Amino acid sequence: MNKKLAVIAIAVLIGACTDKNVQNKSDAVSDQKPSEAMSDHSPSMQMHKAMMSMGKMEMTGDVDRDFAIMMADHHMGAIKMVDIYLQHGKNAPLVAMAKGMKAAQTKERAELLKHAQMKQ
Repeated sequence: MNKKLAVIAIAVLIGACTDKNVQNKSDAVSDQKPSEAMSDHSPSMQMHKAMMSMGKMEMTGDVDRDFAIMMADHHMGAIKMVDIYLQHGKNAPLVAMAKGMKAAQTKERAELLKHAQMKQ
C-alpha cells in the first residue's frame, strides 16, 4: 500500500472512531440532562455556537498571514467561550483556569494580529 493511501485509511479510521466517541458522549449528556442538552439558550450550546462562529475567511495564499489570521479568529472563539463559561460556571478550579485562558488567548491573539499586519 502506498503512503498516500495508508494516510487516507488512517484518517478515515480516526475520523470514524472520533465521530463514534463524540456521539456516545453526546448521547450520555442527552440522557442526563435532556432540557439542557437540547436548549439553544443553554450555556453549553452558547459556547458551542461561539466556537463554531469562526469567520470564513478567504485564503490569501500567504501561509504566514493566513495562519495568523485563522489562529486569531480561533482564539476569539475561545475567548467568547470563556466569557460564557464565566457567566455560568461554578467550579472554582475551572473558573480560575478559564480566567488564565482568557488572559493567555487575548495576549496571543494580539500578537497573531500584529504578525498578520506585518505581512501586508
